[in-house]
Amino acid sequence: MIKRLETKNFTVLRNATLEFSPDLNVFIGENGTGKTHLLKLLYSILACYGTAKCSSEGNVIKQQLQQNMADKLIGVFRPNQLGRLTTRKQGRERTEIKFFHKNSDYNCEFSFATNSKSEVNFSRIPGKVDIAAPVYFPAKEILTLYPKFVSMYDDFHLQYDETYRSTMLLLGRSYLKGPHEKKTNELIQELERTIGGHIYLDRNGDSFYMSLSNEKNAGGEMEINLVAEGWRKLGMLTQVVLNGALKDKGFLFWDEPEANLNPRLIKVLAKSIFLLSLRNIQVFITTHSLFLLRELEYLSHSMKKKDTIRYFCLHANGDIEQSYCTAELQDIASFEEEVAQEERIISYSGE
Repeated sequence: MIKRLETKNFTVLRNATLEFSPDLNVFIGENGTGKTHLLKLLYSILACYGTAKCSSEGNVIKQQLQQNMADKLIGVFRPNQLGRLTTRKQGRERTEIKFFHKNSDYNCEFSFATNSKSEVNFSRIPGKVDIAAPVYFPAKEILTLYPKFVSMYDDFHLQYDETYRSTMLLLGRSYLKGPHEKKTNELIQELERTIGGHIYLDRNGDSFYMSLSNEKNAGGEMEINLVAEGWRKLGMLTQVVLNGALKDKGFLFWDEPEANLNPRLIKVLAKSIFLLSLRNIQVFITTHSLFLLRELEYLSHSMKKKDTIRYFCLHANGDIEQSYCTAELQDIASFEEEVAQEERIISYSGE
């Protein structure tokens, strides 16, 4: 699992050192503090490893790794040129990234300058690159975008970053059978009970549908674009679990998973994410939802897994608070705003 990340002059993350939980990591903070950038940076490093090549002696080819990392960062972040990812200051600066894995053979260090167009320099290359492919979910569900997306992305200039293409390929994989299938049954059954059906890809591999299982419509089916968005988001999770894209020693990155979900669905989502993180899958999420934070903290206490979730509170000045308990974080924007709202309501009610 990813152990630590150090950044210098990377976008809004001027000087950051983050120590991760091997289970679940939650990034919170106001807009523009770098939450999504952290997800995408970690994802890019792992995804780059998946495309790296080794020499006949088994050593990672440095020159190709450098080009792959540059291409991946540009594809995921979509800057005009690589140097635009360097913190904006007067004069030239250099971005430095240090990535640490539980297995030190996967560690790496690389950098690039303000004027870099597509050049990355590795000062330390990993000894291994055979690591599980990461799964990245954007804040919006993407099952409805699936038909012909990959071919269109490859042939035309679409305004989507590379994570969309990679996730589409993972969503379209065939289901696994055997031991993996048995391990996922409990999680999948609860998700499908919540959404009232089973989401599947049609035989032609063109579009997703939902087979209805509720009493009124049992046996029927519904086009995925007619299914509620909250259910479609949970459906994305069922797909990558059933087809093995998320498996032991895997990684899930999910940007604002609670977006467009009501509190009842957020409870199911929180439990699903928490259970996944206990199955040897390292999970990273961003959130603005105090409800989701409290639900995750309740789960960690009720299941006696208090050191399972690591919280990171990012601030506009670049500071990052880190703790296994939200009570130890000094300034959570969602909490402060909710308290302020309650005070306004109490004041209004008293008039």
